Amino acid sequence: MYLGTFRAAASGAVQPDFLHSDLTASAGLLLLGPPVVVLGFLLRVRPRLRVRLRFRLRLPGRLPGRGRHPRGATGQTADRSAGRLVAAIAAAALVFTVTLFAVAFPRSVHANEDQPYRADVPGATCDDGNASWAIPAPPPLGIACTPHALQITVAARRTSTMSFVPPDGYFAGGYRLSVHVDFGRLASGCLTLETRVTATGYYWANVCSQGTWAIARSSGRALTFLSDGPVTPAQAYTVQITAQGASQRLAIDGRQVAVVADPRYTNTARLVFGVQNLTGQPGQAELSSFAFTPTGTTTRAGTDRALLTAAAPGCGPASASWAVMTPVTTQLSCGRGPATLAVSPGSLGELGFAPDTTFPAAYQVAVRVDPARLPGGCAVLGVAMRAQRGYLNEVCASGIWAIDGPGDKVLGHGGLPRGAQAPGSGYEIQVAVSGGVDHLTVNGVPVAEVPAPASTSTAYLLVAAVDFTARSGSARFSDFAFRPGR
Repeated sequence: MYLGTFRAAASGAVQPDFLHSDLTASAGLLLLGPPVVVLGFLLRVRPRLRVRLRFRLRLPGRLPGRGRHPRGATGQTADRSAGRLVAAIAAAALVFTVTLFAVAFPRSVHANEDQPYRADVPGATCDDGNASWAIPAPPPLGIACTPHALQITVAARRTSTMSFVPPDGYFAGGYRLSVHVDFGRLASGCLTLETRVTATGYYWANVCSQGTWAIARSSGRALTFLSDGPVTPAQAYTVQITAQGASQRLAIDGRQVAVVADPRYTNTARLVFGVQNLTGQPGQAELSSFAFTPTGTTTRAGTDRALLTAAAPGCGPASASWAVMTPVTTQLSCGRGPATLAVSPGSLGELGFAPDTTFPAAYQVAVRVDPARLPGGCAVLGVAMRAQRGYLNEVCASGIWAIDGPGDKVLGHGGLPRGAQAPGSGYEIQVAVSGGVDHLTVNGVPVAEVPAPASTSTAYLLVAAVDFTARSGSARFSDFAFRPGR
């Protein structure tokens, strides 16, 4: 029971009965309860048997020539029968306890693991699960449960939210939160999602019906915007936010739109989501398809040797790990072959990549690029990227290379070696980060090595194209590969 109540306060809301929501306590009671009952029965029965036996042995009327009294024999027989009865009861209790423990222990262990949680209709009065839901002040004007969604009525120019804590009260080091919102009865509104929520602050994501999104860090008093951009205006969205290590990844309708890195807040006491009313009158929105999915803790360097590949970066089954970082100047096209990144004149088109786990200290990344339609531009492979700063490895159609560090500092540049010059078939760019060094290789030929501090962590990788001309151009990217380790 003590283990079952050993939980940190998370939301301030009334927690569900831990005997039902957390089977650790139940398993303890099943394991210890029956033996205690049997022990109490034995301690209560055995003294009475001894008193009865002594009383019977003192009765007069011994048979001549006999050393024992017939009633003594009867008492011993009763004593043996009582002993057999107690032994049978103890054996049955032991079998019963072992059976219950065998059933309850796996469930208890399973209940304490990080488990996904889904609620088609979220909220304390709508969800039949064991999660903890709470409504912070000020409360909404109204809440109603329908068979398909939670209807929430929000006052004019107000935000109404709801907090969530999983049944076991714990949050994994990384997790993914997804909610569907329908602004059908709200002329202009936003869905807000808050991750890494503690008493010191949280991360805030906002997707609005008029076609904007933003990610910010909040100290509880002020917002510091980390990224923002446009999205197609709509009356309904499915919004997903992934908190993994120091990164926050935002996806809208299955398409990742942003990856930001900020290590300020790493713990989570609860998750918060809600609706913001941007109009001057009350409005109503519907929330549904709530899903919370733990994604595990930080991956230690060198422990994950999995090779992550993408035949067309940003396309296909792994597209959720990619995001167009510059949607205003960039257009990503997916077909049967390579991915095409079209860039506006004089602009940089960026495509960001972040796996489900955090980046190790050492890794290798490679991509093949065809710059035939980008004669006056360059392809870029960025590593150790954080908050739009990192190490940019550039290979240009003209046959030159350059490596720029944080703050646009040029760390090295020059012409490609003869063996690396193959503009007809494109370039295979490979960058290895290890031991505080950025190693650039083009078409299998080592080109340059520049210092890249080992303390620099990675939030995402960058695949980009730069167009230096006055005409729009495009580059075709394929055969992306990421491998942890040297």
